[in-house]
Amino acid sequence: MIVKCVAELPSSSQARALGARYRPGKQAFGIVRGQQYVVFALRTLDGQFWIDIMDDDLAPGYLFGAPLCLFELVDCRVSGTWELHFRSGDDYEMAPPSLFREYYHDDLFEGVQEIVDDFLEVRRQLYAEARIESRPSHRDYGA
Repeated sequence: MIVKCVAELPSSSQARALGARYRPGKQAFGIVRGQQYVVFALRTLDGQFWIDIMDDDLAPGYLFGAPLCLFELVDCRVSGTWELHFRSGDDYEMAPPSLFREYYHDDLFEGVQEIVDDFLEVRRQLYAEARIESRPSHRDYGA
C-alpha cells in the first residue's frame, strides 16, 4: 500500500472525528505534503484509520503513526505478508506478523540487532511489493 500526503495536519472536522487520539496544537506527524509513503501497518483506533509509515530521510526503522485522513491512496493493495489481528473493542490492525511482537517498535528504535535485521527484511519485502526502492540514508543501520 502506498499513500501520498495531502495535508500535514487534520482539518477541524477531521480532528473532531479523531477524538482523543489527536491533540490539536500539541501533535505533529512529521509528514510532508506531496511525499509518498509505503504503509507498514493499517489499524483502526476508535473507529478511525491510522497507518504506520517511515520516512527514509529520517531514521529508517523508526515507524510512526499518522491518521489516514491526511493521505490519499496511491496504491491500495495491501501486502501479502500482512496478518489481521483484532484489538480491544471493535479495533483491528493489519501488519507483517513480526510487527505484532511485544516491544517490537521499542526494540527497533533502540537498535536491538535481531529486530533491526527483521525490520530490514520487512522493509525490503514491502518496498519490493510496492515496486520502489528505499532511498539511501545516513542512518541505515549498516544495511
